[in-house]
Amino acid sequence: MGQDLRSFIDQAKRAKPDDVVVVKKEVDPAYEITALVVKLERELKRRPILIFENVKGTKFPVITNLHANRGRLGSPVTAVPIANMLIKRSPAQWEVKFPMLRSWYGVGMRRGDADLLQWVNTFVMFHLQNGDLAKIYEKWIGSPLPPVPAL
Repeated sequence: MGQDLRSFIDQAKRAKPDDVVVVKKEVDPAYEITALVVKLERELKRRPILIFENVKGTKFPVITNLHANRGRLGSPVTAVPIANMLIKRSPAQWEVKFPMLRSWYGVGMRRGDADLLQWVNTFVMFHLQNGDLAKIYEKWIGSPLPPVPAL
């Protein structure tokens, strides 16, 4: 999905034009916006993105229902392994734009256990240098191993 709100809405509109509804008439933010959302959901069984361009009392538009269905909810942000699985299943439907956060994996151990710490560091360094760690990471995470911090 897009990197910003506009591109997210544009992509949703391209994927399903009926999933984005622009309301141009003036609406009261106290009751009318909620009433329209509820009506669409209850009577028409629809949950489109709603863009209210003319909201009483403000010059700003109101956008609601951005993540009101499972497809839109899961699409903007997900873990890399899940994103890679979705892309593998339906390559035309999904793409990764950019990583928002890099998560590090670690090994927990008892504080002060110098022998275990040395063993784990040696194991990681050995498998990092011979390429095994990169292969394992790629197999299970589905993306290249990011740079590893110095041990």
